[in-house]
Amino acid sequence: MATLITRKRKVQGNISISKEAKQLVNAGRKSASNAIRASKALGLEITYMKDRVVYKEKPNGEKTVLIKVTETPQSSKHQLQLKKGMIFNVNK
Repeated sequence: MATLITRKRKVQGNISISKEAKQLVNAGRKSASNAIRASKALGLEITYMKDRVVYKEKPNGEKTVLIKVTETPQSSKHQLQLKKGMIFNVNK
């Protein structure tokens, strides 16, 4: 007979994060920091967003502001509503 495996969930605020999701987030952070370190070592520019501003940073540390992101009232009105079991296709 199959047994049901339950996992403890850590609650942060009102968001519940499973063990697997936490591991994925940690793996993403580690891979991002490795990619940034490798790009700087190769002399490549990196692009990132902090506090709703998109920056381009050169290997020497010089930062350039590319764009400031502002949320329009229309963008919050037209958010995609996903439901469990829903299937959608993404075409390039």
